[in-house]
Amino acid sequence: MRSMANPVDVAGMMESTGSAAPLHQRLWHKLIGHRTNDEFVVEHEDIFYHPDPFARTSRHKLDVYVPSETIWKSVPNGKLKPCIIFVHGGGWKRFSKRNRFTGVHQNVGRAFAKRGAVTFIPSYRLTTPSEVQLMIDHALVIGLLASLLVSFVPELRNWMTFFLSAASIGVSAIVRRRLSPGVEHPAHTQDVARAVAWVRLNAAKFGGDPDNITLVGHSAGAHICSMLMVEPEYLKEVSGPSPGQLAGLVAISGRW
Repeated sequence: MRSMANPVDVAGMMESTGSAAPLHQRLWHKLIGHRTNDEFVVEHEDIFYHPDPFARTSRHKLDVYVPSETIWKSVPNGKLKPCIIFVHGGGWKRFSKRNRFTGVHQNVGRAFAKRGAVTFIPSYRLTTPSEVQLMIDHALVIGLLASLLVSFVPELRNWMTFFLSAASIGVSAIVRRRLSPGVEHPAHTQDVARAVAWVRLNAAKFGGDPDNITLVGHSAGAHICSMLMVEPEYLKEVSGPSPGQLAGLVAISGRW
């Protein structure tokens, strides 16, 4: 029987492993019913998939969810497991491979792994939202802070407080957009192409079958995965598998 890759074998590619979550995270997840540890899944976090240490960023990482030894023993003859690459959505502007506060996207990786698939969830570089979108986001925060302030200091309940709050919203949104514009298309797709190429080369280290990789994308992630399937150049440029070498594509709530 083929044994699973020992975490030590891939330690050089990791910044951290899926060890026990911090106390505050475990308490919050207990409150909302999200499990931070699962006896059926072994997790490996924050593995760089970009090969160039000078070009990669914190967004060029992926997490791996491996069926545990319990499930592994149920696979006949130690056969390599199918692989799933799940690409998150968010309008190309938001979210990442995992949310430590809510458990979003970890739940996807664990669900697939508990069903016998080695699952890879990458992050990719994002486009910063427009000034209008940022103003809406900042208005929620600054508006809340201003409301709390005038509640405790009634003397500040005047037009000047309103004006300063509105000005802060506009200025902060413009400054953030100028200082951190993010990336534009096709950078998102190019990043995920690198992740697919990495999985193809390293899947067997986690007990996954490099010849049985399925792309699964949600929303913007569905668009990115579809681009990889219909535009072979993205994968070819990073020495990845051709679309015909992938097992399939599942595009969920895609944006076209």
